[in-house]
Amino acid sequence: MAIITLDGLRGYGAFEISQARYDLTESSDSTGAEATRLLAPPRWRVSAQPEANMTLADAAWWESLVLRLRGRVNHLAVHDPLRPLPRGTLRGVPTLGSTAAAGAATLTLAGCLQGNYLLNAISFNAASWVKTGVTLGNGQANYYDASDGSVTADAFLEDVPSGNHNVAQTAAVPAAVSSFTLSVEARAVNRTDLLLQLREATGGTSAAAAFDLATGTAGSVLSGANMTGASAAIVALGDGWYRCSLTCTKANAATSLTAYIIASPDGSTTVYSGAGNHAFALWGAMLKPQSFAVPYVRPTLLNGDWLQAGTGVGTSQLVKCVQDATADDLGVMTVTVEPPLRIEYAGGTVVTLDRPVAYYKQTSEPRWAYRGGRLVTGFALDLLESWA
Repeated sequence: MAIITLDGLRGYGAFEISQARYDLTESSDSTGAEATRLLAPPRWRVSAQPEANMTLADAAWWESLVLRLRGRVNHLAVHDPLRPLPRGTLRGVPTLGSTAAAGAATLTLAGCLQGNYLLNAISFNAASWVKTGVTLGNGQANYYDASDGSVTADAFLEDVPSGNHNVAQTAAVPAAVSSFTLSVEARAVNRTDLLLQLREATGGTSAAAAFDLATGTAGSVLSGANMTGASAAIVALGDGWYRCSLTCTKANAATSLTAYIIASPDGSTTVYSGAGNHAFALWGAMLKPQSFAVPYVRPTLLNGDWLQAGTGVGTSQLVKCVQDATADDLGVMTVTVEPPLRIEYAGGTVVTLDRPVAYYKQTSEPRWAYRGGRLVTGFALDLLESWA
């Protein structure tokens, strides 16, 4: 048995995905009540036909495909050619966050942070953020309208009479990745000067950049021996909100970086008196392996998106989202799917979003016909999902 991977249908005129169901409907001759029983898990069915008047080159491609299936022997891995990626924003390779039992119609996906190495991107009161001289909980979480209009921005409240005022998080990063961008969305309240700093968690010199939230300008930029080539950017988002970003290059193979968001009275000094002030509203912090900042967006999957749990024939399953879903601040997403899982999948199982496939076998005999030197009709792929 071989698996043929279909990267794309060449010159197809019709493509249909349907579901083969094995339901038995019964009715009572005395009460008239009806009941439906599922005799076996449903299977996906695919039907494809080429366009009329194909060229001989396209006809040869179809001939090769149907013959390589060897009747009902080999499998064809097929994805939806019109929906190779989700309509939602989730990308990458998430995994199952917990065991999904056979019969489950709800999946928990983990690793939906879209390449953001920072946890709790909009929940600065969480334990992953270390607070120094500030409070972001105790009624200060979800205190302000964020740039997207939701009441999810946190207040950066100075709660010590003097000293440093910052929040920081240490993130694990790949040793081989060198370029990073730290960004946060901020709005001035009682402080207009914000500093971003990125340093190796084990010590060493850092990169830093200053931002003026009153004028919407980036100020001084500092590069260090271990964090080089620093640059800064600030983008106005409306209603006093700005996306501030610091980009730099990690000069060695460090596997962790610490990101700091710092309040300053003048754009440079970090030690000052400031108890009782709401310095900023903060939202959407990100540390990403790239040389530019992007908007913070909570990853989504939308109704109709395809997912493939697991890999391989008999050990994977193609399912469809039947409700919209959004990842939480830890990159966890709960997805409702159909059909229910036919086998159990362990936590950590890979979930494919990019061209997810099911594995099919042919149900019809291969045939084709020519007229006037061009293929007109006769080709058809009639496929049924196979698990063995």
